[in-house]
Amino acid sequence: MIVDQELRVANGATVRGSNPDYSSEIDLTISPDLANGTELYAVIVVDTYTANGSASTTIDIVTDTESDFSGTNRVIGSKTLTAAQLEARDDDANKQPIVIRINPDQDGEGGLVSADAEQYLGLKFSHATATPSAFTVTAYFT
Repeated sequence: MIVDQELRVANGATVRGSNPDYSSEIDLTISPDLANGTELYAVIVVDTYTANGSASTTIDIVTDTESDFSGTNRVIGSKTLTAAQLEARDDDANKQPIVIRINPDQDGEGGLVSADAEQYLGLKFSHATATPSAFTVTAYFT
């Protein structure tokens, strides 16, 4: 598979902490035609995962006006997986990616970017019950 390096937001990145973790971001002002009216997906590969009592993890695709996602996030796609589902994806024989669809026409204007759109696109990971003791991912948009 060929992955555009500019659309990769995590490469073996550690997901940690009880607060939401964020990946690197994509600046939508640099890539204003991202998806260009077609479907866009976030693809997340679980490199390592150990639950440590975590019941589930929610992966949100978010946009924000701040590059560190410290403002109010707009969630444009989401998926919640149980610890068992994440552990199964950590198995080298079963490396099935997590795929989350993004509606490319978020604002009815034909794309992710419009006059009132937020500038940065990224991923947010939130954990229920406890924080996994080991969790690394590789992620990109396609």
